[in-house]
Amino acid sequence: NIISILKPSKRGELEITDALQLALEQGFLIDYDNVSGWWKDTGTPNDILSATKLILDTMIHDDKIFLSKYTEKSEGIYVGNNTVIESDCILQKPIIIGDNCKIKNSKLGPHLCIGNSSEIENSNIKNSIIMENCKIELKQPISNSIISNETVIYSSKDENHFIVGEKSKIKLSG
Repeated sequence: NIISILKPSKRGELEITDALQLALEQGFLIDYDNVSGWWKDTGTPNDILSATKLILDTMIHDDKIFLSKYTEKSEGIYVGNNTVIESDCILQKPIIIGDNCKIKNSKLGPHLCIGNSSEIENSNIKNSIIMENCKIELKQPISNSIISNETVIYSSKDENHFIVGEKSKIKLSG
């Protein structure tokens, strides 16, 4: 496995050029192909959020997109299998909510992706990515945030911006 033997560069990162060179040295054939359509760099959190917004905006106008055979689609809102969204919620398209989620008393979107098995309650979240198995109960708005797997956030303060690693627990107080 090329990645397992790569060493970080002087910048402390694994470099694609080093991976390609190692692959060539080990006898792998490297080929190329022309790509049509658009390409977007996603090297920073802001780039990732911008790409997500672009993809979600494209999905609103594409009737062929379904995330899985279980996904329900309604005017730019995609909801996965076994997800429960209480009637006290407001959803603004475009939004994707994964499988087995529980959403209660929240305003969600626009431009929001929520991973599988996440629970959102009493929250206002937009322009963000919430990964899998997250629990969020937050009175103040979350926007322009990336929240990693198994993160728990609860608070009662003003607006927040987050880039949070896996299995983090955050408690904000006034």
